[in-house]
Amino acid sequence: MITAFRSAARWAARNRNPDGSWAVWQGTAEETAYAAQILLRSPDRPPAAVLVRARAHLAAHAAGPGGASALWHDKTLSAPSAVIRAEVLATLHQLTRHLADARDDAVPQPPAPPSPGGRQPGSPSVRHRPLTP
Repeated sequence: MITAFRSAARWAARNRNPDGSWAVWQGTAEETAYAAQILLRSPDRPPAAVLVRARAHLAAHAAGPGGASALWHDKTLSAPSAVIRAEVLATLHQLTRHLADARDDAVPQPPAPPSPGGRQPGSPSVRHRPLTP
């Protein structure tokens, strides 16, 4: 199952539209949300640039009044607006959190302050006496 998931995530990362969306023709927020969910759940770290573009696309569509694009389901077109909007907003939230966490991980942390007694964390516990003449 992990192999299939990795394969799906690689496909999703490679097959996006230039505007950061996913779809066969014109990108939709719904299909972009589904592709982003695949990438976010991938056992491998997805490319940050792909997630940033997906987030931008979803943010642009979540902010506007736009309606949901109908997709074929069996032999009918379907566009459950409330479900699609919920998926887009949930994915936008997850992308925002994921990208913020990744950014926090990439920022070097300052060294820890010296502990009482002048000992640095991780240093030996040997104390030296000052030299006296």
